[in-house]
Amino acid sequence: MLAQVPAVTGNLPHVTESWEHLLWGLWLSGLRLSEALELSWDDPHKIRVDLTTYRHPMLVLPGASHPVPNK
Repeated sequence: MLAQVPAVTGNLPHVTESWEHLLWGLWLSGLRLSEALELSWDDPHKIRVDLTTYRHPMLVLPGASHPVPNK
């Protein structure tokens, strides 16, 4: 996928770099596609990115995103 980014973006350096950065971020996050599409910077009810609390960027998962299985 990364190898095809320059061809898809018309080999424009700033666009290519942006797409490569996005793809690496998605790969390293381990998020499902549906989770990645729901990312938020500030909605406490959604998965959000926290750049302030920890030394490295972290994903904050709201408790409601982890349902308790029925016994």
